[in-house]
Amino acid sequence: RLPETEEGLVFADLDKKLLIGARTLVDSCGHYSRPDMLWLGVDARERKHVDYQGSPELKLEKPEKSETASESSGDNHP
Repeated sequence: RLPETEEGLVFADLDKKLLIGARTLVDSCGHYSRPDMLWLGVDARERKHVDYQGSPELKLEKPEKSETASESSGDNHP
């Protein structure tokens, strides 16, 4: 493993039979050749397999019907 301040190379073994199928799905000479559309990035951070979002203690409260009706009709004048 290289330190973040050093440059290195990444090597991969590719099955050429799979490359032919991938070429039919990706137009690498068209708009997918733009770096803002298609790029290869490596996230070196350690990741969890399961990422829980939100907190079970927090529950969203729905507004009462009278509040939503007055908001949608525009009748909520000061």
